[in-house]
Amino acid sequence: MMSVVGERVLVHENFTVNISSLQIGINILVKSKAFQYFMYLVVAVNGVWILVETFMLKGGNFFSKHVPWSYLVFLTIYGVELFLKVAGLGPVEYLSSGWNLFDFSVTAFAFLGLLALAFNMEPFYFIVVLRPLQLLRLFKLKKRYRNVLDTMFELLPRMASLGLTLLIFYYSFAIVGMEFFCGILYPNCCNASTVADAYRWLNHTVDNRTVVEEGYYYLNNFDNILNSFVTLFELTVVNNWYIIMEGITSQTSHWSRLYFMTFYIVTMVVMTIIVAFILEAFVFRMNYSRKNRDSEVDGGITLEKEISKDELIAVLKLYQEAWGAASDIAQLLKILSQMERYEQNTLVFLGRRSRTKSDLSLKMYQEEIQEWYEEHARKQEEQQRQLSGCVVPTSQQPPGSRQRSQTIT
Repeated sequence: MMSVVGERVLVHENFTVNISSLQIGINILVKSKAFQYFMYLVVAVNGVWILVETFMLKGGNFFSKHVPWSYLVFLTIYGVELFLKVAGLGPVEYLSSGWNLFDFSVTAFAFLGLLALAFNMEPFYFIVVLRPLQLLRLFKLKKRYRNVLDTMFELLPRMASLGLTLLIFYYSFAIVGMEFFCGILYPNCCNASTVADAYRWLNHTVDNRTVVEEGYYYLNNFDNILNSFVTLFELTVVNNWYIIMEGITSQTSHWSRLYFMTFYIVTMVVMTIIVAFILEAFVFRMNYSRKNRDSEVDGGITLEKEISKDELIAVLKLYQEAWGAASDIAQLLKILSQMERYEQNTLVFLGRRSRTKSDLSLKMYQEEIQEWYEEHARKQEEQQRQLSGCVVPTSQQPPGSRQRSQTIT
């Protein structure tokens, strides 16, 4: 009986060793330059093939009724790559990289697109259009290219406030436009204006054939909030803005031009601030990369803090008094029970956050900041030396000199 158990343990240990060695081998494979450049080559070939398929389209139908064989081949390669990376790196390490998250998302969308084509789910055909996103992986080839995407990812959190400002700005002008210009634009509405052709919608016969004049600019109106947003966006990108302005002016009065002039001026100011914000972030990123060529920017800042059991109990009481989230309280209780079970008095809290521009600035100008501190310290020492040299002690006053009496009131 003991021999059978020993054989089972030995088999289990051998199996564990084989699995561990296999994982190490896969880890070495996925981290090798050959594997990475092979995947870059596959992505480039996939992009070229998508371009060839686009030129070979017939009848203007982008979505074929059957699944292309190339779709299956490339998706299989991406799926095998994903499986190897998860097996070699482990799920935690794999998902800790932003590029791996991007690869996983694009591969998942490609798989959903395959299901949409296979089961003829037309409402989900738009997912297939996301296939070319795999080409963005080629940005990892050169650090200069990666700086472009890194700048975009760093800007996303800070662009939220600017996006909210722009949304409020659009909403305000949309409400004003709906109050003044609702229902005034319709087909054949502006025949007396210089842009009548853009609003004309009629059929007439010329030499025994029917000619259709279609002017779609009446759709750029302020009848509802969605149409107003579309119209304001077209005014922002100055897409034939004068046609919209002249059409509304012909239906109202020349004072309506003030609305469009004010919108253009405010838009110009806001968009200039946004462009300057993006350019400043991109220039800073390029300067940082140029100054720190030898070191890559890590994924974030890690903070380790040792917390005692009494501090953890105090935090738990604060959560309970403030009616904190039930999941947080349950997690704290679980940690306390584990500490009591293993008779531990302290634990180490591991926190992580992404780097901000302030953190990068401190790292970029670390030497300059140290020099500024030293220069400031030298100046303070010189000032103290000068002040101490100007003060003459009373014991060293020249003979014959008499100390003046001072009256304090």
